[in-house]
Amino acid sequence: MSELTVEQSALENDVFEICDRLTANEEKLSNRIILSHLEGVTSTSTVHAPFKKWRELREANKKKFMENLRFSDSLAEAIADEIAKHSTASDKRSREVA
Repeated sequence: MSELTVEQSALENDVFEICDRLTANEEKLSNRIILSHLEGVTSTSTVHAPFKKWRELREANKKKFMENLRFSDSLAEAIADEIAKHSTASDKRSREVA
């Protein structure tokens, strides 16, 4: 796998921040919605890869968290979703203060 260029890395960071913010606000995510929050980007195919990576990382983190719990799958998933939502909101508030 090739390394990201500085520009690709910056785009990935922007997409991750947008996804985190929208998730914290319980808003829907899609390539088009993310694109509407980016300046200078005009194609949904440009945001597809970083958005996919964000979803995969989020799902992997959620799966790892649920594996460590001893609750039913549905309860563990609900807890993981709430923690992710509140964690993202907390990170957003921290960035706003900084």
